[in-house]
Amino acid sequence: MAFVIYFHLIGMVFLGETLAPTAWAGLVLVVGGVLAMTLPVRTPPAPV
Repeated sequence: MAFVIYFHLIGMVFLGETLAPTAWAGLVLVVGGVLAMTLPVRTPPAPV
């Protein structure tokens, strides 16, 4: 699935292709999920 998305993005950049609205929604959700898993959790500052 990642290869399909990757090559679609390459095609968009070099060939001027467009994605369907459902593919855009899926891409946004996948990127959001990856960011949520990789960003560190913010901890509140220690009380002084």
